[in-house]
Amino acid sequence: MTPNATPTPDGTAYDLNASAVLLVLASNAYGANSHDTPPTGKARASKAVSGLLAAATAGGYPQADILETLLTNGEVSQRVTAMCSEAMDAAGSERIGAVFQALRDGLKPV
Repeated sequence: MTPNATPTPDGTAYDLNASAVLLVLASNAYGANSHDTPPTGKARASKAVSGLLAAATAGGYPQADILETLLTNGEVSQRVTAMCSEAMDAAGSERIGAVFQALRDGLKPV
């Protein structure tokens, strides 16, 4: 799953696949521009990255710890992009969906 951003039909936004979302979340949590992200946003992005990497591990991806280190160090490279693709392929749609559902559920008032 190569990171992909496709314009929406009305051209006002982009649809991102899971690999692209992982890269954006990591950038917001740890990247060079993360100073623009409020603390609550960083925490949520970090939690999402952790959840997605756990889903990848559950799907058999063996290098989640290495990828996590690269992402938390803010590395942006072809290697990281390829690893994100492999990780999200291993995670699969069902596990990825479960991560985002859990994140949504955690934001609902009790």
